[in-house]
Amino acid sequence: MSEGQFVISLRELAFIGFKRKWSILIVIFTTIVSVLAYVTLIASPQYEAVSKLMMRIGQESAPPPTFLGEQSVVIDQTRAYAASEIDILTSSELITKLIRELDLANLPQPPVPDTLFGQIRYYTKEVFRTVSGWINEGLIAIGFRTRLTPEEHFFTLFKNSLNVQSSIESTVITADLTLPYRDVVAVALNRLIDLYLEFRRELYHGDTAVAFFRQRTDEALKQLQTVEDKLSRFEDESGIRLLKEQKVTLLEALSAAEEETAQAHVALLIAQEKVSRLEAAKTGNGRDFAGLGDFAEGSIGHQLVLQLTDAEQKRQDLLFSQSAQSPALRRAEANIDRLLSMLGAHLQSVLDERQAVYQAKRSRQEDLQNQLDSLHQAEVTWKADVREVESAEKTYKFNNDKLEEALAVEALEEARIGNVLVIQEARTPAQPVGLSKALLLTVATIFGIIAAICWAALQEFFDHRVFTVEELARRMNAPALAVVPIDPRLRVGT
Repeated sequence: MSEGQFVISLRELAFIGFKRKWSILIVIFTTIVSVLAYVTLIASPQYEAVSKLMMRIGQESAPPPTFLGEQSVVIDQTRAYAASEIDILTSSELITKLIRELDLANLPQPPVPDTLFGQIRYYTKEVFRTVSGWINEGLIAIGFRTRLTPEEHFFTLFKNSLNVQSSIESTVITADLTLPYRDVVAVALNRLIDLYLEFRRELYHGDTAVAFFRQRTDEALKQLQTVEDKLSRFEDESGIRLLKEQKVTLLEALSAAEEETAQAHVALLIAQEKVSRLEAAKTGNGRDFAGLGDFAEGSIGHQLVLQLTDAEQKRQDLLFSQSAQSPALRRAEANIDRLLSMLGAHLQSVLDERQAVYQAKRSRQEDLQNQLDSLHQAEVTWKADVREVESAEKTYKFNNDKLEEALAVEALEEARIGNVLVIQEARTPAQPVGLSKALLLTVATIFGIIAAICWAALQEFFDHRVFTVEELARRMNAPALAVVPIDPRLRVGT
């Protein structure tokens, strides 16, 4: 080996690593813990909202409104036009107006969490924010920074977080906003685009009147209102709300009423027949009360018939045992007459009641039939009015569409601009963006290893002590004959 040549083996490198192991481990551990502490306790998660706009550029993209045939649309792709739209969208005026409208500079602070870890994180952020404020005040005091108002501070944050770009091959503008406020980022981006569209309409608005289609639209609107009022008045007068459902309801009610009327009529005929049979039983020679018909068991009629049957049986027995003028026979006949009178009164009351029920059912049926007939008659007029309203709506829609086309063409002719449409609105993000904690841990570990190696190399460069026999022989350029171990109890200089 030539003089001055420095050669180191892998064993010596490993020995250096072993010799500096605690320094290396401390550097790696400190780096990982610092990164994890910052990410977990101090750093605020960032949320991204994305919205997309499509440009339809060129005057030829809006055919004249008087053209009633098939319209062919030609979209001109102009990079300069996209750049101008991006400049309008990111203008300071719109951002300032947005901040003042939504009061973004005075967003409320989040409440203190209930969990222990959440409280630790919350107060750690407060301490970090306080220390940052002190540092900022110090830099302002020595003139390195300018004091900003809350609005200016949020304006800077918003301006740096807003990214609007467009691809050369596409007419779509993509706007994404990244803020540490999950509930605000999508609302702010959507409102910014609304302000951009409003500002754009005011910027390119023309004053040329389209008298023809405006007049036709106004006339069609008045006609539509007239026929709608006419239809509404007719529906109120005819009681029409939902015609189809009303017809179904009336038909079902009429069918049920017809069935109830038929049942009431049958019951009335039965009552009339019983009254007739009772009169026949009174005037007949043989009083056969079984021919009165069936009575409900336990009813008054049923009990009276049973009593009449018993009384008639007793009278027949008395006829065989006593004379026709005997007091017992006269009492039996008087009892039969009394029972017949009670039964007749009962049957007559039942007849009157069923007659009233039948008349009420029949009146209900006739009323439903009249309602259905009236609804059928009103349906003809109602359908004619509906067709008139539909025709007026088509006329109004046609003229209104033509008016809008005329206004668009007029604006294009004056300002020669295109049309911008929002094809994707921003939505509230579900997850924060950025590197995952696992990836951050990996990066922190790699960075810690590199820093530890650099620190070990720096220590080794300034440490001229001899630790091995080989190193001593190499430095002295002479073989080492023996090694005397150092007693660790001895101090340097003793």
